[in-house]
Amino acid sequence: MLPAGPARAAAPQPGPNVFVEVMPSTVEPGHLVGLRASCQDNSVGAIVVSDAFGRVAVQPQRGLLHGTAMVKDRVLPGNYRVKLECRGGETASTMVQVVRQMKPSRGPATGFGGGAGGVASGLLLPGGLALTVTGMVVWVAATRRRGAGG
Repeated sequence: MLPAGPARAAAPQPGPNVFVEVMPSTVEPGHLVGLRASCQDNSVGAIVVSDAFGRVAVQPQRGLLHGTAMVKDRVLPGNYRVKLECRGGETASTMVQVVRQMKPSRGPATGFGGGAGGVASGLLLPGGLALTVTGMVVWVAATRRRGAGG
């Protein structure tokens, strides 16, 4: 039998129902992420902390804890720890990957094309309009000549 001594308070350990998730797990700076978490007691809110977005409260909703966070505009690309801090002392963590902003790529250069842009596309509408007006003037003039001559 062990001698009686001072009782130690065991630190709360994460159980299978203590977790935090970030959706999407890969994100660009300045974008929102969804947070879903669970503590031993999901009837009270908790805090999620990350260098990618700071401190965010997650609130009870449908039996879990939910929230959103805005990834800082100036955060550098890399992997950032996301830590859940429950009111009961439990913690859990995951990672979010921040990638540099991706600019949409231009389509392949496949030839002139009507919608390709550039100098030629700026001339298409005015040129087409000028040809249409010229055609109408020629038609009206031809119609009047036939009517006058006949």
